[in-house]
Amino acid sequence: MSSSSPRSTAWLVRRYGPFVAIGSALVLVFALAPTTTPARTNVFSGYSPGPPAGAPGTGPSAPGVSGAPVDCSRQAFLGPRAGCKPGWTGASNGGATYKGVTGSTVNLVFYQAPSSQQLNSITAAAGQTSSNSLEDHTINVYAEFFSRYYQTYGRHVNVGIFNSQAQLGDASGARADAVATDQQYHAFVNVGSSDVGGTGDSYLDETARRGIVDIAGEALPQSFYAAHAPFVFGMLPSTETSDAMVAEYIAKRLGTHSRARFGGADSNPPVNGQPRRYGILYPTTNLDGTPSTYSRVGDDLSARLAKEGIPTAAKIGYSLDVNTAGTQATNAAQQFKAAKVTTVVCLCDPFSPIFGTKAATEQGYFPEWLQTGYQLQDSDFFARQYDPRQWQHNFGVSSLPVASNPQTTQWWRAYKSIDPLDFYSLLLAFSGLEGAGPRLDPRTFADGMFRVRLISDSPFVPSFFYSRTDYGGIKDAQEVWWDPKAVAPDGQPGNYQSVDRGHRYLLGQWPTAPTTVFDPRCLPMGSCGAPNAP
Repeated sequence: MSSSSPRSTAWLVRRYGPFVAIGSALVLVFALAPTTTPARTNVFSGYSPGPPAGAPGTGPSAPGVSGAPVDCSRQAFLGPRAGCKPGWTGASNGGATYKGVTGSTVNLVFYQAPSSQQLNSITAAAGQTSSNSLEDHTINVYAEFFSRYYQTYGRHVNVGIFNSQAQLGDASGARADAVATDQQYHAFVNVGSSDVGGTGDSYLDETARRGIVDIAGEALPQSFYAAHAPFVFGMLPSTETSDAMVAEYIAKRLGTHSRARFGGADSNPPVNGQPRRYGILYPTTNLDGTPSTYSRVGDDLSARLAKEGIPTAAKIGYSLDVNTAGTQATNAAQQFKAAKVTTVVCLCDPFSPIFGTKAATEQGYFPEWLQTGYQLQDSDFFARQYDPRQWQHNFGVSSLPVASNPQTTQWWRAYKSIDPLDFYSLLLAFSGLEGAGPRLDPRTFADGMFRVRLISDSPFVPSFFYSRTDYGGIKDAQEVWWDPKAVAPDGQPGNYQSVDRGHRYLLGQWPTAPTTVFDPRCLPMGSCGAPNAP
C-alpha cells in the first residue's frame, strides 16, 4: 500500500492540526471500570457513558491489575503527568471480546482519506508533499513506540495503513473504503479520516454502522457524535464548543455595541470606526451537492450571538467544491460588502480563506477577520497561504496550543527514542486501549475516554475531556492575532501571536475587559489581565 506518489491533502491536515491537538492527550489520566462485553456489532444504541472523570492529576488505575508492577519509563519522554504504564499480570484478558480483537492481537487502521489534484497542487506550491512510503514508515515507528510504553494487556496492536484511492467528495468511494476497513482489515479502531470535501462524515458513518471505533481528525457537530455513539470521538473541539467560544469572545472581549478597529484603513466600504456588523461564512453543501455536516453551524452561531444581543448582518453558505471556490469567494465578498459587514466570521475549512482573502483584496474590501479556530485556520501553516494584506487583520480565538520549537516538545523526544521521523498520530488510540482495561470492546474503550479529564494550566497543552453532551476533545482556547512578519518557532515568517502568552480559557472564563490584540506589550504571560499561570 505504499508508493512514491505525493501524500494526500488529508495527510497535511492531519499532520499540521489534529496531531498538534492530540498532544494534549500526552498528559491525560484514566480511571475506569470495564463493563460487560458485547457479542456482536452495533449493540450500543442508547449508549450512556459511565461516571465522570476523577480529579485532574490522578494517576491511571487500570482494572484487574492491582499489585502488578508499573512502568514509569514513558515519563522520560512524555512528562510526569503522563502517569505510568499500568502493570499486567498476564491473567486472562477475555480473549476475543469483539471484532478485530483476539486474546493476543487488536487491529488498528490508519486511514489516509481521499484527496484531489487541485488541493494537492495548493499544498505542493506551499512546499508540503511527502511520499507514501515515508509516511507509512513513520506511522509504524510510532506504533512501535506506543506499543512499548502503553499497556495493551497482552495484545499486540496490528497497524494497517489504508491509502484511499477514492476522489475527494466521492461519498460512495468513502463508504467503500469503510467496507474495506471492516472486511479486509477487520479493524477494531480507526484513526484518521480528515478531509475538506465532505466525505469524512460518510466514512465515519459507515465505519460506526459497522461497529468500528473512530478517532476523528476533524471537528464535528455533537449531533453527529450522538447519532454514532459510542463509536466516534473527536480530537478537535466540537462545532458547538467552538461556536460557544466565539460567541462568548465577541460578547465579552469585543462587546455588544463595539466599533471595528482592526480592519484596513483604506477599505471600501469603510470598516474602522463603524459599528461592528458580523458576517458568517460556512459550508452548507458537499462537493456532490448533499448537505454538509456543517450546514447548521451558521445558524447555531447566529442564535448564540442573538442571545447576547448581537445581530448577524449576513450569513452566507458555500459548497465544499474547490473547483468553484474562486467564484464562490467573489460572490461572498460582494454580498458582505453590500451588507456593510465589518467583521467576517469564517466557520470554514482551512482552504476556503485562500480564495476568500484573494477575492476581498481584488474588491478593495479589508474587513476584520475574526479567528474562530475552525478546522485549523489557526495553524501557522494554513495562515501563511492566505493573502497577508487581509490576514494581518485576523484575530480571535484559537483552540490550538502556543507553537513551540519542535525539538523541545514531548513528541520530538518520543520519536527520537526510536527513529528520527516527525509524525505522531496514534497516541490517543493507544491511550484508549490502555484505559479500556483488559476486556476490550467499544463500550470499555468509550468509558475510558469519558473518564479522561485534563484541566490544563499550560499554554502549551489544551484542556481535554469528553462529556455526555460534547464528544469533541479540546475544551478551551487562547486569544491570538496574526502577524505576517513574526518568525515562528519553525523559523518561517508568519506566526499567530498569543495574548498573555497564550493563557487558555474554558467556556465562561473569558474576561470582559476590551481585547488587547495587536499590542506587542501584551505578549508576555500575565501582562494584560490574564492570571500569571505557570
